[in-house]
Amino acid sequence: MMRTFSILVKLILVVAILQASDRVEGATVIPVDTKAIMTWEFSKGREPMAAMEEALKGASKKQMHQVEAKLITVLQTPQATYAGKQYVCRMLRKIGSQQCVPALAKLLKDTKLAHMARFALQHNSSAQAAAALRAELGQTRDDNLKIGLIGSLGARGDREAVSQIAPYLTSKNKALAQAAVRALGVIGGSQAAGLLTKAQVCQSLKPLQADSILLCADSLAEQSKGAQAAKIYSDLAAAGNPAMVRVAANGGLIRTNPAQACKVISTMLKDRNQKVRRAGGKFARELPTGLNVTMEMTLILTDLEPEGKIMLLSTLADRGDRGASGVVTRMVSNAHEGVRVEAIRTLGVLGNAKHVSMLAGLSVRKDNTGRAAFESLKRLTGTGVSLALEKMVGNYPDPAQRAQAVEAIRVRRETRSLPILLRAAKDRDGGVRKAAVKALGEMGGPRELSVLVEMLVSTAKTSDLDSLTGALQSIVGRFPAEGSARNHAETLILKSLPKAGDQAKASLISMLPLLGSSKALAASRGQLTGSSDVKKAAIRALSAWPNAKPMADLLRLAKSESDMASHVLALRGFIQLTGKLSPDQAKSQKELFTSAMEIARRVDEKKQILGALAKVAAPWSLELAKKYQSDPALETEATAAYKKISAAIK
Repeated sequence: MMRTFSILVKLILVVAILQASDRVEGATVIPVDTKAIMTWEFSKGREPMAAMEEALKGASKKQMHQVEAKLITVLQTPQATYAGKQYVCRMLRKIGSQQCVPALAKLLKDTKLAHMARFALQHNSSAQAAAALRAELGQTRDDNLKIGLIGSLGARGDREAVSQIAPYLTSKNKALAQAAVRALGVIGGSQAAGLLTKAQVCQSLKPLQADSILLCADSLAEQSKGAQAAKIYSDLAAAGNPAMVRVAANGGLIRTNPAQACKVISTMLKDRNQKVRRAGGKFARELPTGLNVTMEMTLILTDLEPEGKIMLLSTLADRGDRGASGVVTRMVSNAHEGVRVEAIRTLGVLGNAKHVSMLAGLSVRKDNTGRAAFESLKRLTGTGVSLALEKMVGNYPDPAQRAQAVEAIRVRRETRSLPILLRAAKDRDGGVRKAAVKALGEMGGPRELSVLVEMLVSTAKTSDLDSLTGALQSIVGRFPAEGSARNHAETLILKSLPKAGDQAKASLISMLPLLGSSKALAASRGQLTGSSDVKKAAIRALSAWPNAKPMADLLRLAKSESDMASHVLALRGFIQLTGKLSPDQAKSQKELFTSAMEIARRVDEKKQILGALAKVAAPWSLELAKKYQSDPALETEATAAYKKISAAIK
């Protein structure tokens, strides 16, 4: 009983599997509504074809052949519409095999459908399709169809068609000859190349002829027939051919015979045509690095005209061929400025420490040579360059060259040279001192700050004050807001103030806002009792404070100062700080602005205060602006402030 039940279950399963298989097989039959296609017109909807096309996505070869067979019946039905047959040709272009070739071949004689059939055969990978195209080319008298057939055979790369296409190279029908020239180039190979080379084409087709011969050479090179390709490239590289053909041919020569690359490039760089010369430079850049290549290129360099020299020098720089630095150095003394400048630029890449002195000497010139030399001095790399620059700063007799060496150290950011720069900051020459102080300002730290402050306090040279002040401000400005460096700067500056003369003191005061501490603020306030210059420096410092704490001080000064210049400075400083008011100072704003308007002695000062008031959105600022609308001298500014405040409050 159990055994019978087991057999029954197995039978049921087998039947179910077979049924499922049948359903799958049935489901995979792609629907082809041949009747709808036969009667289809361009004005009708494409729903029947769309369903078939969708089903073809991902279809197997077998399924495609089934669809192909049904589509062929449409082509073989005389009553089928032109639109239907054209649609079938388009579909067979995608899925056609040798099975559809006979039907398509017949359509090549149909004046309306010949080209659609041709396109379908062109994309058909079977040998029969190529044979059908060749056969029709031998039979048709329609030149337009011949042009299409030749194009299709060319696109297929059909080498069996070469001898059949060749007679049309010299056809009196220019379009037909053009199609033949282009097709043989696409097909390629030695036979096509030979026929193209011998053909006496019309003058207007000679550029295309050269392009097609070039394509043949490329195809030979790809087939590892380098010697045949090189012969063709050599002929095409000769003068008389179009420039771009010559460029491509020379490129082919280099690829097929790398050992002769430098010789080819040398010839190109000497060519009369600029495009060829520039391409020679490009090919030179692409050559592999190596001693032999570098040596050959340096030999080429000495034998070129100025333009070629400039181009190859630039190429050597791009390649980074340091082995060429000796020849490049000799070019620095060339009589031609362009060559000289390019050689100097090239040394910036290829040079080393040995070139520092020469470049520094040239860099003092006020011309293109000097500018190029300094740029190269900045770019020099390699062991010993920094040391060579330092030696120049310390020992070179010419101060202008010492200053240039200092400037190069600055631009190169050679922080290892800071001790040398500190000595240079005390140089006997003002230009060297100024350059060194500037460099110290950009690269210095706490140690350099101490030396520069000492120099500032003790200097008797007014001309050095500005550069020292700028350098000190730069160093202090780079220190973090908190930390030992900032603390060191604060202690150093505050201790140095009592020892400094008025000019140095004014410089030190200018650094207090950069510190922004309570001690620095107290020191700034303490200097308000000093001489006129010191007081003005203190007012400027308070005006530049990082927050609004000194506003009240400035307002009191503006009110009490009898000196008009100090009054103006203080009031301007007050206005400047209004934008830095913090929320906890909001309560005092009304009193400060009201007092400022009363203290202001000139109309333009009051206008400036109203401009600052416009940025404060509060009922009291609106009332204050309204108050001054009645003043004819302030009416415009007061009204503008009133409107702006009113809009902000809303």
